[in-house]
Amino acid sequence: MQMKNNQGGVLLVSKPKGLTSFQVIKKIKHHFKFRKIGHMGTLDPDASGLLVICVEHATKIAQYLIAEDKTYVVDFRLGVESDTFDNQGVMRDVSNQEISQGALEHALAKFQGEISQQVPIFSAVKVGGRKLYDYARQGKSVTPPTKKVRIYELHLKNYSYPVGQFQVRCSKGTYMRSLVHDIGRKLNVGGVTTNIFRIKSGTFSIEEATSLDDVLTWDHGQMWTKLQPIQNALADLCSVIIPEHFLPMVMNGMPLSSRQLDSCNIIYSKKSEAMVSEPALLRCSKGVNLALGDLYKGRSFKITRLLVDTQ
Repeated sequence: MQMKNNQGGVLLVSKPKGLTSFQVIKKIKHHFKFRKIGHMGTLDPDASGLLVICVEHATKIAQYLIAEDKTYVVDFRLGVESDTFDNQGVMRDVSNQEISQGALEHALAKFQGEISQQVPIFSAVKVGGRKLYDYARQGKSVTPPTKKVRIYELHLKNYSYPVGQFQVRCSKGTYMRSLVHDIGRKLNVGGVTTNIFRIKSGTFSIEEATSLDDVLTWDHGQMWTKLQPIQNALADLCSVIIPEHFLPMVMNGMPLSSRQLDSCNIIYSKKSEAMVSEPALLRCSKGVNLALGDLYKGRSFKITRLLVDTQ
């Protein structure tokens, strides 16, 4: 059995303001003629920063990258609110009460841990088969859904009433606009975002990213040298490295038993001790990424997604 190793990789792009994440994807797909491409976490058109993009076979790891934590630097203004929860919408004054830094930091502390967020009415989330911003633009009444998210870290970087900046590390799907809106409501003065900049997504950081303009000057040769390999994207996962004679079995999607795992080299993740089962990357001794799956405390490995084609 031969493996067709056309695994693609991960492209790190610094998204500019003014483009949707889909527009960035469309430009890159057209330029390089990719067959498969997708981003791992939307940025609002008026937000900028790190956009993690999977191309070709790397799109198969999308579910793992989308679930990664995100880190943002957010600029905000207190004392006002808007229909879009940022400074691009219809603004209204709420309060001219000056909020001290101590009071603001006390409020921020209340938002750490698991919180409920209402999705902004100006967003692409669908209700009744239609995007929320369609309802908003047509002036139709609709109740945006709420969702549970987790704030792992939230600290003030600078502040001089009424404007400031904080950094936040959070779970996937957290809306920065909703976070600032809710903080403003907590303080009874209102608040809007004035700038949102993503600096990290999982193991990747903005320092590793390339501007969209520069990416679109690359030829195919340059592009392939710039792609991050799949194992970099999955660096936080446990790795199971199999001997070569296991390849036919793995390529047929068969699970590995405890006895077979004894012949493998297992590199556990930092979270392994606390987990009964965990996602893991299956690789061969030659370094080829073969599959993703679930490792059950070293007793068995069940394949959930092959990363290579067979022929």
